[in-house]
Amino acid sequence: IRPAVRLHSGLQSARETVQSDGFAEMRSVVIQLLKECLAGQASASIAAQQKVFKSDLHKQIETVMDLFVLWLKDMILLQNGQENKVVFIDQVDWMAKHAKLKPAGHWINIMDRVVQARKRLRLHVQPQLALEQVMFQIKGG
Repeated sequence: IRPAVRLHSGLQSARETVQSDGFAEMRSVVIQLLKECLAGQASASIAAQQKVFKSDLHKQIETVMDLFVLWLKDMILLQNGQENKVVFIDQVDWMAKHAKLKPAGHWINIMDRVVQARKRLRLHVQPQLALEQVMFQIKGG
């Protein structure tokens, strides 16, 4: 529920998001994509194409990007020892192992690129291209 609360200004809208059919799946897909990207797995682009763009998740690509930003914020929080503020609390063990492998500037830079990609979506950039570019950046490209 923490990611939904962070994405919405009110508890009611967060509750509606959590109860919607696709949110749990979207959250799982985002976690899978980020873990694969951070592990440098080439399959992340294929997974994105199959999990996001061959399902209804592509209609919510901006929310997918927002979840990426929340994950990246969590990486910075973990670097600073602020585990109690992490949104993806069930992923803390995995994230904590990887958060300190890169400097905070790395996570901030990637977060900025995700925010920029999300802005480009409003300018009608192809969503698949925007997501693939973000994943390439996360992998360290």
